[in-house]
Amino acid sequence: MGTNDLLENLKLQRDNLEKFQAILQEKQRALVNFNYELLEQSTRKEERMLGSIQQTERIRLSIIKGLNAEFSIVDNPVKIINFVNSAKGRINGEYLKELIFQEKAIKELLPEIGKISQQNKYLIETSKAFIRETVNSLMNAKRSILDRRI
Repeated sequence: MGTNDLLENLKLQRDNLEKFQAILQEKQRALVNFNYELLEQSTRKEERMLGSIQQTERIRLSIIKGLNAEFSIVDNPVKIINFVNSAKGRINGEYLKELIFQEKAIKELLPEIGKISQQNKYLIETSKAFIRETVNSLMNAKRSILDRRI
């Protein structure tokens, strides 16, 4: 595996994260609109995409370890910025700039994904609380109806 593989891996990971963000937004729409079918579909997509993201990250780590060995980088950095700093002078400067650009794009996506994920968590927790309260109200109403008949 070479330097081009690392760049392609970062581009793939960026694409994965953009798709993941879209899936989370789809899931959010399903939660807001009480669309159970869309919620199930988006949850399945979310699980598949998480697997793809994890696999791409494992490959990235493998590529960086290989490049560290190839360029005799002794500190074995796994973060892109640390790798770039260690590889300066050994790899084309334009290529290093592209690596930094891709890493920055990925880092910009992560807080957005985290925000949507937190919003979804809030929507789910609110829905669960609403259902719990509804069931409790119905159960209490049913008891009082039964008590009145007796």
